[in-house]
Amino acid sequence: MKHIYWVGIKESEIKVCKHLFEGSVTFIGSGKDGNISFSSSQNYTINYNEDSIELDNFIKNSLHSIINKIPDVLFFCYTTSYIYSLEDEEINKHIICGNNRDTLQLLRNKMNSRLWLNKYVPVLPTIILSGSECQYHYLCSLFPSEIAFTIQGCTGAGGIDTYIMSLDNYNEIRERLYKNHIYLISPYKAKSYSTNIHVLFTENNYYITPGSIQIVEYENGRMIYRGSDFIEYQNISSEIITKIIKYTKTLAEKLKVMSYTGVLGIDYLISGSEVYFLEINPRFQSSTPMINLALKEKGLPSIQEMMLKMFFQKNEIPDNIFDDLKINHSSYIVDYEKGSCNYSVYLQNVMHSNEIEELVLDGYYDGMECQTGASIFSITFNKSITSLNSNNSFNLYDNIKPFPVRRIDLCSVKDCQWLKFSIMNQGVCFSDNVREQLPLFQKGVYSSLDIYLSDCFIINAPIEMPFHSLSPFKIDYLNNNLALFYGDEFISNISIREKNDYCDQYTKNGVNFQRISFIATDRLRIHHSPTCVFQTQKKGCKFCDVPGQSMYFDEDDINEVIDWHLKHSNFRHILIGGASGTYPQEYVRILKIVKYIRNKSEKPIYLMTLPPKETSILDEYYAAGVNEVAFNIEIYNRDVAKKIMPGKGQISLSTYQAALLHSVELWKNTGKVRSLLVYGLENDATFFEGIEWLASNGIQPIISPFRALNGTAYSNTVPPSTQKLIEIYDTASKICKKYHIELGPDCMYCQNNTLSFDSRVVFLFDKKN
Repeated sequence: MKHIYWVGIKESEIKVCKHLFEGSVTFIGSGKDGNISFSSSQNYTINYNEDSIELDNFIKNSLHSIINKIPDVLFFCYTTSYIYSLEDEEINKHIICGNNRDTLQLLRNKMNSRLWLNKYVPVLPTIILSGSECQYHYLCSLFPSEIAFTIQGCTGAGGIDTYIMSLDNYNEIRERLYKNHIYLISPYKAKSYSTNIHVLFTENNYYITPGSIQIVEYENGRMIYRGSDFIEYQNISSEIITKIIKYTKTLAEKLKVMSYTGVLGIDYLISGSEVYFLEINPRFQSSTPMINLALKEKGLPSIQEMMLKMFFQKNEIPDNIFDDLKINHSSYIVDYEKGSCNYSVYLQNVMHSNEIEELVLDGYYDGMECQTGASIFSITFNKSITSLNSNNSFNLYDNIKPFPVRRIDLCSVKDCQWLKFSIMNQGVCFSDNVREQLPLFQKGVYSSLDIYLSDCFIINAPIEMPFHSLSPFKIDYLNNNLALFYGDEFISNISIREKNDYCDQYTKNGVNFQRISFIATDRLRIHHSPTCVFQTQKKGCKFCDVPGQSMYFDEDDINEVIDWHLKHSNFRHILIGGASGTYPQEYVRILKIVKYIRNKSEKPIYLMTLPPKETSILDEYYAAGVNEVAFNIEIYNRDVAKKIMPGKGQISLSTYQAALLHSVELWKNTGKVRSLLVYGLENDATFFEGIEWLASNGIQPIISPFRALNGTAYSNTVPPSTQKLIEIYDTASKICKKYHIELGPDCMYCQNNTLSFDSRVVFLFDKKN
C-alpha cells in the first residue's frame, strides 16, 4: 500500500478526493481527520501569499516528522515550486507528480514567460523596470496615451504584488515597491476582465478544461484574486472563447516540448474583442476543487486521481473527458482585513442562508486571530455570482462580499444617500419573527417593500432578489417595534404599511382592484391597459415581470376603481401608466381616463406611457388636465434596446425625442416632463449621452437602477455595485446641474425606488428625532 500525503495550501483542496491520501499537510486546515495545518497548530490564519519563515519551518518539520514515521511516504503537492523553495533535499526525494525545478522557475516567472511566449500569442505591451524607475510621469512618457498602469512583480500569487498606479496614488504605490526588484509594467485596462483555464498534461498529450472568469477586485491599490465563476464563463462570446482555446493550444504545444506533466493554469486578459496572455501558473489552481466537484457529479475521477494513475499506472486519459463537462459552480474567497468588516455577522448570514452551496471554513472559526490579507474561508455556489456587463467588465453581487464596518448617521446627507442606494440595490433580510408577518405588509413594486424611516424618507427594498438573505441590512423587532439594522448595529425604528383595503376589493365585473390600481407612498397608479401588448406578442422587455397573459377589464371597471379610491384611499396625486397598451391606439383610452378623473378631482395627474406617434395628442393631454408626463426611453442605445426590449425597443429614439421636446413646449422645463433611463443595461458612455440629451433639453432624467426580477430572462443578471451606483448618481447630478435641473422625480415620496435623493428628508428626519 502506498502512503501518499497531500501537501497544499488548504485542506479543502482535496475534499472530493480525500480518500486518495493518508493525510494532508496544509497552510490552513482543521487539524482533524489526518490534516496537519499551520493555522490549527497556531490558532492563527496566516497570509500565505507573503513570505513567512515560521510557516516554512512548520511545513518542513511536519514533512520530516511524517518521513521519520513513514520512510516510504510520498508527497503530492499543490505547488511543487514552494516545496523546492524550502531547499530540503530529503523532502524533495519524496515528491511525486512534480516537474523539473528549472522548468517551474521559467514558467512561474511572469517576465520570462512573457518574453518567451509573446512570439506565439498576443501579450499586453510590457516594459521591464526596477522599482526605483517606476515613476508615474516616466511611465506616462513611455505610454503617452495611457493614464494608469499595472505594475506586477515577476512571481507571487493572488495579486499580492500586482499594483495599479495612477495620478491619484503614484506616491503611495512607489513607496510599496522594492527599489531593486524587477517589475513588469503594462497599460491598465480598466474595461476588462480575466479568465483562467486549466491544462492537464500527460506524457503524450494534453487536455483543456472549461475555463472560469476570475473574480479580481481592486483593493488598496492592488488587484486581489477573490474567486472564480465557471457558470458566467459560459456566457462569454464564442469569438472570445475561440481565441482562448486557440492560444491555449498554442501554449500547450510549447509546454509539451518541455515535457511538462501534470496540471497548470493559464490566465488571459479580455479587453474588448482582444485576448491577451497574462501568465502561467505551473501548479494546481484555487479553482481546481470546483472542476473536481463537476467531475465527481459526472462519475469521473478528480484531477488528482487522474495524475496519480498517470504516475503509477501510466494510464492515458480519454481524449474527450472534458468535452461535455459543465461546471455549474462558482466561489468567493473571504480575506481578512483587521477592523474593516463585520466578519462575525457576515458568517452568521452565510451559515443561515439557503442560497449557498457550501461554506468552506478550512479550520476557521469566528473570532480566530488572523493576519491581514489572510484568506479565512470561502463560499461555493451552484449559481453564477458574476455577470459580464456592457462596460466589458463584470458585476459581482454586493451581498456576496463581507460588509464594511460602518456607523450610519441619519443626520448626514451622505450617509442617508448611501443607506438608500445600498438598500435599493442589496435588499433586506428578516428575522424569523418578522418573516412570519410578511403576508400582512403591502408589497411594493418589483418584489419589494417600502420601508419608512420617516414619513418622507422611504426606501424601496427588494426582498426576492438573488442573495438578499446575505444582505447586511436586517429588519427585526426591537421593543415590539420594527427596526432596521446594519449588521448588528441599530439604524432606526421603521414602519412598513399594512396591506391596503383595496387589495381585497372587486369590481361589479369581478375584477380585483389590484389589477387596475396600485398605491405606493403618496401616489395612486391607474393601469390603462390590462396586459402589456409586447409581452402578449412575445416581445416583452427581458428585465420586466409585467405579465402578458390574457385578462380583461373595461372602462367601467376603471371608473369604478377610480371612484372607490377617491372616496376611500389617501393619496396626493394620480399616475396613469403601468403595462404598455396597444400602440399607438392606447392614447384613446388614456384620454378618457384623464377626463374622467378631472371631472371628479383636482388631484394632479401624472402620465407615464409610450410616446404618442403624433405630437398633437400631447396637446389633447395638456388640454384635458394632465399635469406631468414621462415617456421613458429606458435604454438610450437603440441597438441594445432592440435586443433587450424586442417590442418597445422598436420605437425609435426620434419618436421619444419628438414627444419629449413638444412636451417641454407645453409643460415647460419645470421638471414636469421626464424620461427614465435604466442603469446597468448599456455602457456608461451611451447612458450618460442620454442623461446629457435629456437635461440639455429641459427634460428631467430619472435613473432606475437595474434590478433582477424572478421569472424574467434577466433574473440571474447581477446588478451594478452600490459604489458604482453612487458614482453614476454623482456624475449624472453634475451633468444635470449644468442645465439647472435635478435628477427626478421631484416628489420626495416618489423617489423611493429611483437613483435620486432629496436632502430635505434628512432635515425632516432630524426634526422628527
